[in-house]
Amino acid sequence: MILVTRPAHDSGTNYLYYWAGKVINEARKKMIGIIDLSKRKANRKEFASYIKKQKPSLVWINGHGSDDCVTGNDYEVLVNTSDKGLDHYPKIFVARSCRCGRLLGKFLLTKGTKAFIGYSDDYIIKTSNKYSTRPLLDPIAKLFLEASNYIVISLIKGHDVNESNERSKSMILNNLRSVLSKDSGDRNDLGRWLWHDYRNQIVLGKLDTRL
Repeated sequence: MILVTRPAHDSGTNYLYYWAGKVINEARKKMIGIIDLSKRKANRKEFASYIKKQKPSLVWINGHGSDDCVTGNDYEVLVNTSDKGLDHYPKIFVARSCRCGRLLGKFLLTKGTKAFIGYSDDYIIKTSNKYSTRPLLDPIAKLFLEASNYIVISLIKGHDVNESNERSKSMILNNLRSVLSKDSGDRNDLGRWLWHDYRNQIVLGKLDTRL
């Protein structure tokens, strides 16, 4: 069972909402149970309730975060390092959120989570204004979001957390090489942020953990 949060209350989370939907579709094709806390359902009450009742093996957060927390709809905190309200901690926790690899990931490991994948600094997505209403068609966003999607897709395919992290990071490097090989005005900017995400995407805990 996989629990996914995907709020859509601003431009950044709106992109995450649509791109996370592609992974949800892949999981359903493989008959993997999905709890989809989308938009306003990505709140603390719903999150804690489904965690308690369904005890998902994987929690995948899509939203804003900080060193010590991840948030859902309208920046409501879902989990933080002073958390005492969750009745279950998933085997694997993946956070497509800024900086939560600094403190939150380590905190989750002390609570029973076996492995964490997230970011030790801000998670950056560059987008094109031309596709703001069509996030899935945005070729700039694809460079970032397709690779981070692959973390969970790889886990669904049976790879362990270390393999899944490395496969995702290999996609980032391939995209970086492709961007730098083109003579375009924004290549240095895109390259800079792809490299940033590559360096800051981390895995903590037991590296051989699988779903």
